[in-house]
Amino acid sequence: MVLGLLVKGLKNFKTRGLVADGLECVVGKAFDGSKSSFYIATGVSRGATIAFASGDKSVNYDTGTYSQGNIVTVGAFNKLKNNNIKLGNEETSFLLRMYGSPTKKSTMVSFEEPLGIKVIGSAANMTDFVAHSKKSLGIFGETKLVNLANVDKVKNNKIQNILGVLPVLKIFTKETGAGLYLPQLNDEKKEKDDYKYSIVVGDNEINDIQKNYSKIFNENEMLSDRGIESLISYSHGTYTYESAAIAESIGKKLEEYKVASPARKGELEKEIKDLYIKDQVNKINLAMYGPPIYSNSEFLLDAVGKYNGEELKNKYSYGNYQDKGLPKNKELNISPQSYVKKKNPTIVDINEYLRNLRKGVDR
Repeated sequence: MVLGLLVKGLKNFKTRGLVADGLECVVGKAFDGSKSSFYIATGVSRGATIAFASGDKSVNYDTGTYSQGNIVTVGAFNKLKNNNIKLGNEETSFLLRMYGSPTKKSTMVSFEEPLGIKVIGSAANMTDFVAHSKKSLGIFGETKLVNLANVDKVKNNKIQNILGVLPVLKIFTKETGAGLYLPQLNDEKKEKDDYKYSIVVGDNEINDIQKNYSKIFNENEMLSDRGIESLISYSHGTYTYESAAIAESIGKKLEEYKVASPARKGELEKEIKDLYIKDQVNKINLAMYGPPIYSNSEFLLDAVGKYNGEELKNKYSYGNYQDKGLPKNKELNISPQSYVKKKNPTIVDINEYLRNLRKGVDR
């Protein structure tokens, strides 16, 4: 559930406002490095291209892309594709999980073969105003979220799918996808489709959340109801690591549900409801037992600092900074040794990747 914890912290970062974020979203989709964008990509996507290609190819990656990070990733993936650069071997070497994504899942799936990656799924809460096209009038989200309550009403539109290959107009492309539910503090909205399968958090769970977050509060301070809601039912921020895979499973069962016999529909209904509950229980457990963090939490900042410190030490020990006059080891007289990877890479060496990128990243 690590990514879920990070998402919970990310929601507290200040943005430049809804209008600016909306413009960035539109520009990122319009210029995503694809043929329909005349191979033009934003600067941040070009930077992400180098970051992705610089990864150690002997390491397996399980990557999560959140919110507008999905748009940046699409631009980067198109650049990698344009330069025939692979990230994985199509098995488990590069997994991708999407969360609160304004881009549709099929866009990422289209990179599976050319980049050698595997898309696990795309998690989107029914009330997520960025992921759900209905919530933003189609400006942000490209996914029309489906659930048991509206499965017979929400349809794929072929014309909207065709827009995906047209310059500029492609930002209005749409497809259907499974929606997830968020826990609530009461059942006041139970009759609405977006809350129909939400579970109500009990007093015991609320007390456990309060107890967990008391670790970062001063004595006698506690979370308000609004604070608890921001942890367990924040539409664009409450996800866990498993949410993407759960959404994928729900989506497949909903597709089967549409053509199933009455007897099988009853079975599928129970299976889908169980998955709705499983995802929500994960979200509640995250608040009760996960590290109580926010974007400015000392726990999060310490963890980031330690991680960056370890990465720096690793690079230093491999001799990455010898060109700066630094020795490989603490003992100045020890000669540098070449860094040997744990296993032979299955694809072309990273140095060749970077050479290709420098030649073609602006193509």
